[in-house]
Amino acid sequence: SFVGIVAWNPAQLFAPGLVLSFVVVAGLTAICPIMDHRLRRLWEPSPYRLQPDSRTGAFMRGIVRHVAGLVTVSFAAWLSSIPLTAYYFGWFTPGSVLSNLVAVPVTSLVLLTGSLSILLGSVCTVCADILNHANLVFVSFLLWAMRLFMAVPGGCSAVPGPGVGMVYLAYGLLAGVVWWAWE
Repeated sequence: SFVGIVAWNPAQLFAPGLVLSFVVVAGLTAICPIMDHRLRRLWEPSPYRLQPDSRTGAFMRGIVRHVAGLVTVSFAAWLSSIPLTAYYFGWFTPGSVLSNLVAVPVTSLVLLTGSLSILLGSVCTVCADILNHANLVFVSFLLWAMRLFMAVPGGCSAVPGPGVGMVYLAYGLLAGVVWWAWE
C-alpha cells in the first residue's frame, strides 16, 4: 500500500500521517512478538502441573492473555512512535500507553458497527440505523475517555522537537534493541 500511496501522490512520502502509520505498523510487527514471547509465562499453565486447569483457571488465563495483548500493542505502538511524535508535533505522550488500552478496543467497535451499517444499509435500513446509533455511542465514549486521559498530569508534555539526526539515532537504537531481543 505504501508504494501505491506514494505513486499516486509523491508528496505523501513525507506526510506525518503516512510516516507514522507505517513506522508504527513496523514497530508493532517487530516489537509485539518479542513482548508476547516474554509475557507468555503469565497465561500459560505450568508444564510441571499434574492436574489440568479448571474452567475458571482457563478463563482467567484467557483474560490475562487478552489484557497482556492490549498492553503489548499499546506499548509497542507508543515506543515506535515516540521519536516521530516529538519530531512532528513536539509532544512526549507517556499517557497514550494507558489511553490506548481503552482506544484500541473501542475503536474496533466503532469500525465494526460502521462497517456493518454500510453492509446492511441497503438491505435493512432499521438495522443500519441501530448500528449508526451504536456507533455514535462508541465514538462519544471514545472522545470522552480521551479527554479524560488528556487531563491526567504528565500524560502529555511539550518537548523541543529533535532534529532529523536524533530521530534516526532513536530508531537505530530501537532497531538494535529489537535485533538483540530477537537473538
